[in-house]
Amino acid sequence: MKKLFLLSMVCVAAMTLNAQLIKNDFLVGYTVNGNLEKGAYTSTNQDATTPIMINQWNLAGKTGANDQSGANPTVVAPLYYTGYVESGKDFAIDLLKLATGGRTSIYSLASDNTYGAGTYYLAYMVNLTTATTTATDFVSYDGNYTGNAQRSRLTVKGIDATTFQLGMGDAGVATTFGSTLLNFGQTYLVVVKLTIAGDGTGTCWLFINPDISIEPSTYFATSTITGTALKSIRGLVIRQRSTLAAQVGGFRLASSWSSVLGLSNTGVQQINNFSTGISCVEKTIVTSESGSLIVYNLAGKEVLSSKTEGKLVTSLPKGLYLVRFVGVDGNVKSAKVQIN
Repeated sequence: MKKLFLLSMVCVAAMTLNAQLIKNDFLVGYTVNGNLEKGAYTSTNQDATTPIMINQWNLAGKTGANDQSGANPTVVAPLYYTGYVESGKDFAIDLLKLATGGRTSIYSLASDNTYGAGTYYLAYMVNLTTATTTATDFVSYDGNYTGNAQRSRLTVKGIDATTFQLGMGDAGVATTFGSTLLNFGQTYLVVVKLTIAGDGTGTCWLFINPDISIEPSTYFATSTITGTALKSIRGLVIRQRSTLAAQVGGFRLASSWSSVLGLSNTGVQQINNFSTGISCVEKTIVTSESGSLIVYNLAGKEVLSSKTEGKLVTSLPKGLYLVRFVGVDGNVKSAKVQIN
């Protein structure tokens, strides 16, 4: 009877976590070598004269050589990153290095403030093949569904023939770059966390190849959001440029770290086969080795995530919890623990 009760709680937990996923079907229905953009805006107006073409990729309405040059981007085979839930699924977008100018494509999400004040996470894979030493952005959030208010911009700067840097920018190119040099031809997992206040201001953080099981306490780069352009998220933007070539894919937009990285599919749902090596003494969770853990209540809400050296003292209220633990060797264990 207890097992049936716990299994039902796990199902409820999985459904709760899945509800935090906003969208992951950005390339559904496409085929390899197909064109990305399904429509084109004639201006940056957000009114009846330029109605929203929702839930599809469109050519941005901002005219000019830096926004409407080159050809419609094409869809290619998916990218792969071990451990990421979207690895090998759907497709990727081929961002060609243009002869001149740039091309802005926007996935239009909403015409209102549905995705207003709050915290958002965008995860995706990126593989750069070339970039000049001129810093340029190529993926961002947008506060305008026709593509005229890009903020929280992922920016690349080539260092030499084999390496580059990534950073985050506000209205322009990156204000801060990660100090780690990255390699052309390698697929990286990118997570951009964005917190907006609803008045256009906010902060974004960039994570590269993070520990998937837990939100890191350190970040790769960060940037403030200024002005009034990003009161809400109305679209996601990718840009073809004359300064870079890349493939991007596996987009997931969510309101929590767990959901954007698919832990709603790999975390609580799998806590129905319990392991040894995890126990609890009073408020201390004890593990057989160092690693990282996520603690959920029986409603499926994540209540704690942390690194541990084998003993983690918590301040959780008394009750029954589900624990997912990833050891330093990569082994995943799960347990039901009683906090006293």
